[in-house]
Amino acid sequence: MVRYIIAMAKNISGKNPVLARLFAVSSVLLLSPCLLSAGGVSYNDLVSAAGPSGEEIIPVPAASGPSLIDGTAGAELMDESKWPSLFGGVHKKIMKSALATLNTREFEIRRDALISGSYSESGHPTMSANGGDVKGIWFGTSRDFDGGVLKHYEQFDSSTAYRDIGIICHLTEDMAVPTHAANIPHGLFVHNDKFEGFDNGDEDNIAVPGGADGKQEPYAYYQLVQNETRRKLPSWKDPATGKQYWVEAPNALRMGQDNTTGPKGHYGGDNGDDIYSGDKGRSPDPEIHAQQLSAAAFATVEVLKAASRELPPLVYNLYLGDRTLKVGETSKLTFGALDNNSHSLDCVISVYRDGALVGEMSRGRLALLDPKGWYAPFFSRKVETEWTGMADFKTLPPGTYELEVKLTDEDGNTTPEEVNHDVMRENNTRIAVTVK
Repeated sequence: MVRYIIAMAKNISGKNPVLARLFAVSSVLLLSPCLLSAGGVSYNDLVSAAGPSGEEIIPVPAASGPSLIDGTAGAELMDESKWPSLFGGVHKKIMKSALATLNTREFEIRRDALISGSYSESGHPTMSANGGDVKGIWFGTSRDFDGGVLKHYEQFDSSTAYRDIGIICHLTEDMAVPTHAANIPHGLFVHNDKFEGFDNGDEDNIAVPGGADGKQEPYAYYQLVQNETRRKLPSWKDPATGKQYWVEAPNALRMGQDNTTGPKGHYGGDNGDDIYSGDKGRSPDPEIHAQQLSAAAFATVEVLKAASRELPPLVYNLYLGDRTLKVGETSKLTFGALDNNSHSLDCVISVYRDGALVGEMSRGRLALLDPKGWYAPFFSRKVETEWTGMADFKTLPPGTYELEVKLTDEDGNTTPEEVNHDVMRENNTRIAVTVK
């Protein structure tokens, strides 16, 4: 299903209303139900303290019924109140170059979602805004943006989560554009700036510098790229006239603040003209464009690596066969373990009473199966063990207890506590049990 938005705008002179371009909204990804696969690998190194030392937690077949692991079927990738990018082709090429550099399974199977996000302008609160709330998009706290990376990811909606990561990449890439960093008004009817769509003849092969490590937070690179672009603005001058191509406002926000929320800058021509692109989209300094394209691609790799590093492991469908048992009885405990990029997870199953830790039921390491594709995009495992009313190899007295599954991935992330407080039970990490 494809929807279209007809955007109506007025000419800057305020004379006659004109019909803005007809934008095509991103195609819908139809997300099929999927199952956590168990495969044939045993958990030789995950031992259970619910019984004799050395008892294995073994894999079990996936549940017979379908389970939605990747969002809701038919969900659209873009809010209909937003719009695709005016210069989306360039953003797509930047994203494709970054993905080719990374070349990982995680991003390969989310490729379409990431490209869709990189093409979308929905991270901008308005059509005239030069920036956006990247931190809010990551945490889901932006007033101008519905959802968020962590919220969707923690509820197994991988496609939407990675689309939102693509939107953060788009906004970060924008900060390598001089008009965005200098907060210069531009768009359909105000200086139809050619820098973002400027063709250097080699955009299909954008040079991506090496050295990206993704050690900052995924949303941190937005400001870092903006700061770097702003520092370069005074040195970018027309060699014929010595005039700056792009000029910040005299009272621009100080370095380190998001200048896109401050006073407006302007083009450097005598009449406020865009003297870099000129009337025919040519410039005496095309190397500036190539340089900034590479800066945008490098920043995209940084954001993607950082996002991959920060996403936590998840518990799926924690289930206890009998939640009331007598001392000496056993009850089957099963759950799925999911992660975005780890091949193994550390697992601890703890026992609590009245909020206080009693001891551990089991501890060990889980080896995960590789993702199957966009319909089953997580590294995953389905696990089975038994609860025998014991913790630290000691039989517990009668009472009500809570079992908690905690997973830690290869990046050091632990299953988040907040999943137990949303409306989705499938991602809960805790389950109550009564010993009589």
